[in-house]
Amino acid sequence: MLSVKRIVVPTDFSEPAREGFRKACTLAEHFGAELLVIHVIDPIPVIPTGHGAVPFNVEGYKEEVVRASKINLKQFIAQEKSAEVTTTPFVREGEVAEEIARAGDAYDADLIVMATHGYSGWKKFILGSVTEKVVRIAAIPVLTITAPYEKK
Repeated sequence: MLSVKRIVVPTDFSEPAREGFRKACTLAEHFGAELLVIHVIDPIPVIPTGHGAVPFNVEGYKEEVVRASKINLKQFIAQEKSAEVTTTPFVREGEVAEEIARAGDAYDADLIVMATHGYSGWKKFILGSVTEKVVRIAAIPVLTITAPYEKK
């Protein structure tokens, strides 16, 4: 029988991610598992200007992004989680799909539950699919949740 004690649930705070989190809560309740809720911050690109030093504090900006992400993550969890589920928030920095897959190993998780955004065509070509990459590279099982179709 499958034993699930820890579930990694990535979020980008989007509506599909909320749906994935809700489904992960249901699974966590069923298995008595802990949810490890992560938000990954992409590396901040530093583009050389060729004109000497740029008066922009990259480290200060990065610290502010991390601080805001931690606040948003706590609010996200508070809005969406059910009372019976134990959650632990994490903010990681790096390439999104790789950090999600690494989180599974780093936190000794049994499962990754994540939503797909349902992009197709040009949007998928341009934006890529983090979920598809996680499925390919993760060392643990990945359960994908198809988000409700959003009409634009």
